[in-house]
Amino acid sequence: MEKSISIITVCYNACHLLGKTIESVIEQTYKNIEYIVVDGNSTDDTNEIISKYRNNIHTYVSEPDSGVFDAMNKGISVAKGDLIIFLNAGDYYISPFVIDYFISKLNTASADVFFGRFIWEAPQTCDIVVSDNSQVKYSWDLKELNFPHPSTIYKKSVFEEVGMFDLSFPLQADYEWNVRALVKYKIAFQYIDIITVRFRADGISNDPKHAVAISDEKLGISKIYYQPEWLYKNVKELLQKRSALSRYRLKLLKTRFPSKLNRVN
Repeated sequence: MEKSISIITVCYNACHLLGKTIESVIEQTYKNIEYIVVDGNSTDDTNEIISKYRNNIHTYVSEPDSGVFDAMNKGISVAKGDLIIFLNAGDYYISPFVIDYFISKLNTASADVFFGRFIWEAPQTCDIVVSDNSQVKYSWDLKELNFPHPSTIYKKSVFEEVGMFDLSFPLQADYEWNVRALVKYKIAFQYIDIITVRFRADGISNDPKHAVAISDEKLGISKIYYQPEWLYKNVKELLQKRSALSRYRLKLLKTRFPSKLNRVN
């Protein structure tokens, strides 16, 4: 049976970016899509943009919120789809066939969260980078890395198990959620080697003035989930020296740091 998908766009005073995002959803060839827009009570021309596309938007929420992750939580709460995707204002799918192709690669029997690749665009520096998270194989890999939500598909049921985005991490709540899901709840993730989204890296989490606060939040997340610290700090080096480890020690390491991610090319 075809999976129903809820695509959630959150925005605030981003009317100049919103149209392209909405159009990239409307153009998708995958038919079983519920489209949700959650606006933080914008004071620009967002309502005019929404009115233009209103027939293609199933649910529109416009009210004050405490930030992007609060808005994303609101979207999850009203979503009816089996799967959830976040595509925020300024981001857009690189092809009308992306959702169709992405869905065809999901192994929903053995994983609950699915993440692909994206084109990362930084307007401030004009940098354009294609992401590659193929090296993420173990829960402890996320101690240094993250895969952003625009190229991620979640089963809606996984939010019932793991919980919503934690608003006590206003800049890194998506990272905290990924680590919590992998390390605490042992949720299975599937990596899919396809490029899905062009991601505009001009949000608060990419603003240099928030660098110290982001570092502090990441340190707090690490202290919650990656203990004892010395073990996670040295485990990669230990695994690289497999020839020096006995089979018994290697088995213990694999048990302590299980692989929860599958790769699909």
